[in-house]
Amino acid sequence: MISLGKSLEQVRVQLEAESAAGTTVTGYDHRHGHKVESSEDAFQGAWKTSIKMLAEAIGDLGKVSEAIGAGAKAIDSEVANAANQAAGNLSQFNFHI
Repeated sequence: MISLGKSLEQVRVQLEAESAAGTTVTGYDHRHGHKVESSEDAFQGAWKTSIKMLAEAIGDLGKVSEAIGAGAKAIDSEVANAANQAAGNLSQFNFHI
């Protein structure tokens, strides 16, 4: 789970980098340039918002995954320590009465 969380964080970083790397086409069409520019602005606004929301969701999922992994690791460690202590206590017990 910790590894998954770190991988999701890398995906989030890549998404944010890609969203900043868009290419604008403003100014290429002198005849209908205002229509192209208006359409481009609307598309980029919606696209960047969607990518931003996706990146945030992936980042949050990564954080949750890492927290679950860390919690499971801590619980496993405590259970293992308790089992070792119980085994040590049993090994010292004299079964001959």
